[in-house]
Amino acid sequence: MEYQALAEEYQGKTDDELLRLALERAQLTPQANTALNAELARRRIDTKEQVTAFHHSETRCLDDVPSLARLAARQQFFGRWYKAVALAPFVVVLFAVLTFFPKSTSQIPSIFVFASLVWAISVAGYSFFLMFAVRCPACGWKFGMSDQCMNCGLPRHRDDASAVPPSIT
Repeated sequence: MEYQALAEEYQGKTDDELLRLALERAQLTPQANTALNAELARRRIDTKEQVTAFHHSETRCLDDVPSLARLAARQQFFGRWYKAVALAPFVVVLFAVLTFFPKSTSQIPSIFVFASLVWAISVAGYSFFLMFAVRCPACGWKFGMSDQCMNCGLPRHRDDASAVPPSIT
């Protein structure tokens, strides 16, 4: 979209819709960010204070922030499966090299073993990074691996028990 089309689209949005867009600026194109900033300035919406206040009022769990929800899902996956994801290729390559190339003088089997070892170390390092990468959107503390923020108690997921089941008619 061109800048003018984005500006017209943003003029038709409510303040809350613009604040929601401001929460996810990283997913917008540079033109969209410029148009959003212009519309927020035209409406005299102080983005830092109002976006923060809106963010705190809108965020009831970590799933309410899509970028953090994806990062948290990766964190949980790697927290549970990083050993298998890291070590399975290393073990398979090591087994294949020892079985099929036991007396090889070529460096190719060694390169495969080294590459799978680098993979294992990379996966373990990324898993370690993810433990500290997720920050609570409400208070800014590290979220950790628990089901709620250790500082403010913001839950990781919505409580499905509080959701109203759809009526069957």
